[in-house]
Amino acid sequence: MKQDELYMDRALELARNGDNRTQTNPRVGAVIVYNNRILGEGWHKEFGQEHAEIQALNDIKAEDRHLVPKSTIYVTLEPCSFIGKSPSCAHRILKENFHRVVVGAIDPNPKVNGRGCRILKEAGIVVREGVRKNECERLLIPFSTQQVLKRPYIHLKWAQSYDGFLSKVGERTPISHSYLKFVTHQIRGQCQGLLVGTDTLIVDNPRLDNRFSCGDSPVKIILDRKGRIPLKNWSFLLSKGPTLGMGPENHPLRSYFDQFVVINREGGLKEILNTLFDLGVGTLMVEGGAKLLSSFISEEMWDKATIIKSPNSIKNGIQAPFLTGHLIKDAIIYNHSVLEMVSDRLRPYFN
Repeated sequence: MKQDELYMDRALELARNGDNRTQTNPRVGAVIVYNNRILGEGWHKEFGQEHAEIQALNDIKAEDRHLVPKSTIYVTLEPCSFIGKSPSCAHRILKENFHRVVVGAIDPNPKVNGRGCRILKEAGIVVREGVRKNECERLLIPFSTQQVLKRPYIHLKWAQSYDGFLSKVGERTPISHSYLKFVTHQIRGQCQGLLVGTDTLIVDNPRLDNRFSCGDSPVKIILDRKGRIPLKNWSFLLSKGPTLGMGPENHPLRSYFDQFVVINREGGLKEILNTLFDLGVGTLMVEGGAKLLSSFISEEMWDKATIIKSPNSIKNGIQAPFLTGHLIKDAIIYNHSVLEMVSDRLRPYFN
C-alpha cells in the first residue's frame, strides 16, 4: 500500500534526527497512525534513552490513547525483543494491543534478527516487513557494521593537492578552501570519535572539534604510541569536546586527557578499534596523518572515505593515501575546481 511507504518515509526522517547520539545503538524512527491521522511520532534520541516506539507512544495525547489498539505503528527497524538499556519494544507493542505493525528492516543484532517480528506474528498481530527496506538498511549501515564486525564504522577523510600530496614535509600546508571546512565539520558532527596520529597533531596543531556544522563535537582521540607529543597547551585540549589519549603508560600528557587508555606500542589497529568499540565509539572519523590513513586502507579497516581534491599543486611532500581493497566501499570526492560531488562504489583508485 502506498500509504505504508509514505508513513515509513516519515519514520526515516525522524530516525535521522538521532545523529551521532545513539552511539552503538541504531538510529530508528517510529510513527503511530490511526485512520490516516498521525497520533504519535518518535525516534531514538540518545544512547540509554527510550527507543523510538516508546517515544512515539509517549507522544500520543491522552484523548487519543483509546485509539492505539486500532492503529498501525511504522518502525524503520524491527522492534527489539530483549531487555537491555530499555524494556523490550516487541512486548510493549503486544501490551498496547496494536492492530498492525509495519517494519522497514530486520535487526542485524543476533539477539533479535527476526525474533521481534516473530513474537508479534505469533501473538496474532498483522506484521508487514520490508517497507522501504533499502532506505532503512542504508540508514543502519553503521549499526550493521558494528554488529557484524564488532568495531566502529570507520570514515576516512583527507584533503590532497592536485599532484597527490597531503602536505609539505614537517610544515602545516593548507590544502582545502575555507568553504569546504563545512564538509569536514559535517562529518565530525556525524561521528562519535575523531582519530588522529602524532605527526598530524605536532605539525598542524588542530582543534579537532565541530564548529561549522550541526551536531556535537566528537570525542578527540589521540593515538600517540611513543609518547612524542611535547608538553604544551595544544589546541585540541582547549577546544570543545572530550579528549581520549591512547599511548604508553608514561605518556607526558596523560593527566591532561579526560580519559587515557594504555596501549601496547606494537598493538595493531584491530586492538585499538576493539578498545574504542568497548568504550562506546560506534562511528569513527580518521583525519590523519598519512601513515595512519594508509594503515587503515591496507588492512581494509574502513567503510567510507571522503577526499577533497585541490586544483593547486605543491610539487613535493607527503604522498596522499591510495584507496585499495576488494570490499565494497563508499568514496566521495569533492573536486575543488568544479565543486561537484562524485559518489562511486568499489573504487580502487580515483582520477
